[in-house]
Amino acid sequence: MVLSGSKHYRARSLRCRPAACVDLVHRRNVRRRLLTHIFTAGRPEFARDAQSSEHFPPASREARFDIGASLRGHAWLIAAIVAVSMIAGIAYSQMAPKWYSASALLLIREPKSANLTGGSGSGDGVANTILVENQIEIMRSDRILRRAAETLALRSDPEFAKPKAWPFGLAAVGEGTPEVSTQWVVDQLRERLGVKRVGLSQLVEISFRMRDPDKAAQFANAIVESFITDQYEFKAQDNARELQALGGRVEELRMQSFAAEKAAQSSKDDGLPGDAAAAQASAGPIESGRGYARSYESVEKERAGRAREFAESQARIRELDSVARSTRAAYEKLLQRSIELSGWTPASEASVQRVAPATSPTRPSWPRLLPILLTFVVLGGAAGCAIALLLGRFQRAS
Repeated sequence: MVLSGSKHYRARSLRCRPAACVDLVHRRNVRRRLLTHIFTAGRPEFARDAQSSEHFPPASREARFDIGASLRGHAWLIAAIVAVSMIAGIAYSQMAPKWYSASALLLIREPKSANLTGGSGSGDGVANTILVENQIEIMRSDRILRRAAETLALRSDPEFAKPKAWPFGLAAVGEGTPEVSTQWVVDQLRERLGVKRVGLSQLVEISFRMRDPDKAAQFANAIVESFITDQYEFKAQDNARELQALGGRVEELRMQSFAAEKAAQSSKDDGLPGDAAAAQASAGPIESGRGYARSYESVEKERAGRAREFAESQARIRELDSVARSTRAAYEKLLQRSIELSGWTPASEASVQRVAPATSPTRPSWPRLLPILLTFVVLGGAAGCAIALLLGRFQRAS
């Protein structure tokens, strides 16, 4: 019997011919038994399930059943462990040492001196990102933290000046030296310091963690002040070096500008100014040529030579004028920069601005009840399920 490719036609054919339907079902059953025999031959872990024609590993079905039965049978135990975990989490959040975090905001702006190169005052997004990231790394540097530690006299503070105890009462190598002690304080400051950018803006948040809320605000403000002072001192030193380098250059350009202007004026005085002088220079030889009976050709040659000399003189005058103007422009630019550097003050070009100082926090940043409670509940639930499965395994074995 040839079956059609259309399933509707095949269904009608099978309904009309019961014998063909029985034959098709028989062939399917034979093929299924053959495949089952091929895949289960030589594998004793597979056994025939009396309730169905499928083959399953009885151990897997039993294990799945035991897991569900064990969890349902010991639900009271799991609930009790979760409840105890919640109580433990609440107790821990109330008894754990409280840490307070004070934050200050700084605005990082592009220096005005960057505009001298032709850049925009605000800069593009990539330049602002690089600028802010650089300032963040500077805030976390040893130089800033060392200055803050010296301002707060942290080497005498017992919370910062004592290194961690070594095993068997041994002291750290070089513990008594001032350099190691200062570096220890700097490392402790860096561990408790947090510096991050606020979104995609140019605001930087500086936070500091302490167990005392007042000291947290004091330390955060001290680090901010240390960073601002360091920026001002660095800018002042950079301006002093630039001003010293510009001093000799300004005087040199002043002399060059004076010499160029003098040469241009001297060239103008020596030359014949204007087209009228050129006409006079060309007409003079003609009149003298009539008196001395010169030939017409010699007069033309003389006039052409005078015209070339006049053109060369004008070109030389224009060149000297251009040199004088360029030298004068360079001199005035350097002179203006020198005047700006001489009158520089921190307020005239503040690339860092304190937006909001740190204040004493009223609520601790750690421990927080909700994260601790969720953590204890998850751990308690996992522990309860594990204990329930172990009890179910032992009960089945017994």
